[in-house]
Amino acid sequence: MEEGQHIGLREDVGGERFVEVPADMPAGPPRNVGHLYLRMARAIRDGGAVEPGFDVALNRHRLIDAIQRSSDEGRTVAVV
Repeated sequence: MEEGQHIGLREDVGGERFVEVPADMPAGPPRNVGHLYLRMARAIRDGGAVEPGFDVALNRHRLIDAIQRSSDEGRTVAVV
């Protein structure tokens, strides 16, 4: 492939089909939280599970805590 030549990736990959919140909802965290609330409401209404669940949240918080400790202490910290 020559310099400056594109590899043919499309920008319109159909991501709109994954957006279930109103179109005027701001992108980023507001949209992410909106999707989470929507999935939570559906799970409560239908008696299903909400994903991500508590175990995923717990692991994410452990990772964030390890990153913070590593930054504070200037060393590698194991995620427990």
